Amino acid sequence: MIPFLDAVSDEVSFIGAVNTIANDGGFLRGYNTDGRGFMESLSEAGIPCDRKRVLIIGAGGACRAVGYYLSQKVEHLQIFDIDEDKRERVVKDLGPFAVT
Repeated sequence: MIPFLDAVSDEVSFIGAVNTIANDGGFLRGYNTDGRGFMESLSEAGIPCDRKRVLIIGAGGACRAVGYYLSQKVEHLQIFDIDEDKRERVVKDLGPFAVT
C-alpha cells in the first residue's frame, strides 16, 4: 500500500506498515496507529513508562510499532526474539535505547 500513497508519517517510515489512510482532497497520507494506541492504553491504565526498563518479547511488526514510541520514553529497552537476525535489525533500527 505504501507505494500508492502521496506521503507517510514518520511512524510508517520506521515501521514499514500502514493501517490508516487519510484522504485530503485526493492527497493520501498513511499512518500507523499501533504504537500510539499502545502508549495511550498504558496512559489510560495509569502505567507510566518514563525512565523504565522494558522487555519486548518478539521482534515483529508490533514490536517495531511499540518500540518506536517506547524508545523515546524508557531508560532501557530490551528485545527478545528466537530469530536473532530479526531481533538485531529491530535493535539496530531503534538505536541507542534498544539493547541486546
